[in-house]
Amino acid sequence: MQLQRLGIRWRIYAGFGSLLALGLGLAGIALWALFSVNRDVTEMDAAADHAAVLQGVLPDIIVMRTKAERDSFGEEDSAIARKVAQDAAQRLKTATATRSPERRKVYEGLIQEISTYENERNEWAGLSAQLQTEIKKLFADGDELTAASERLRATTSAGTDRSIARRAAEVETTTLLVRVANWQFLATFDPHGQEVFKANVERARAALADLEAASSAPDVRAQIGSMKTVLDRYAASFAVASADTLRINELHSDLMVPRLHRVQTQTDSDEGRLRSEFADARNTATATIKTATTVQEVVATLGLLLGGLCAFFVARSIIRPVAELTDTMGKLAGGRYRGRDSGARCPGRDRRDGARGRGLPPECHRAR
Repeated sequence: MQLQRLGIRWRIYAGFGSLLALGLGLAGIALWALFSVNRDVTEMDAAADHAAVLQGVLPDIIVMRTKAERDSFGEEDSAIARKVAQDAAQRLKTATATRSPERRKVYEGLIQEISTYENERNEWAGLSAQLQTEIKKLFADGDELTAASERLRATTSAGTDRSIARRAAEVETTTLLVRVANWQFLATFDPHGQEVFKANVERARAALADLEAASSAPDVRAQIGSMKTVLDRYAASFAVASADTLRINELHSDLMVPRLHRVQTQTDSDEGRLRSEFADARNTATATIKTATTVQEVVATLGLLLGGLCAFFVARSIIRPVAELTDTMGKLAGGRYRGRDSGARCPGRDRRDGARGRGLPPECHRAR
């Protein structure tokens, strides 16, 4: 056998070396499993951290959207909206320290969206305050315009000139149409309402000019001048109020609410994706652990079998020559292996391992 050609020392080395190789194999599998699980756990931690950031930001975004959809300009609601927007931006700004370029890009995009929303809301609130002021002016000027048209109608009705009274009635009708156009626009936010209002203003001015040209009475002309002044103020207030109303409606319906809806949808989607990544990493780690455990069990079982076989053959290859030597020494003590032909009967003389010729008499060695 090939094993018998090796010395006893090398047989022992081979036996322990094979056991060491099996141990190193098991250690290598354990290291592979450790690094794989560590990678998966790192991915799970990152996914959990990012999900926690989005979970912290999402309630703030919901509050911002709720306040915007309520179309609320109150100081308390505005303060709440500003506070949650600042909190969300701060959380996202802190989270941009992440090492993941992909997550950093997401956070920076959300910060930009929130910043744009804040600018739009500030403009929205400013225009709202201005609109409230202009609406108060419109109501005051409208009431004054109506009262002036009624006084003018009463003054002209007291006279005998029916044409003047008819023109005064036309003035009253056209000024009322001006106010109706204003009310209709504020109720519907119809952009075409501006054109209707302007057309009615021009009709009212034309009616005033016609009455002024037909009447020479000082009191009538004085009232006409007063009505022109009020009508001009009313038209100027409407121009500001209508522009503010359209811009507020644009900010609310076309920019702010859709933006917050988009941000909320994106945040929900990102959070769901992170949950999926966390679950995938967890499943991968579990599978790695199971695979490593199975492989180690198989390798350990094979190691026990191979180690047992190796120990058996190595021990056998060592015990046999030692037993032969012991037997030879016993026979030598009894007078065997003497004479010229003793070499032919010397056991172990032809061995090629470390036990070759050990314990034999000189005749055995000379016979060679």
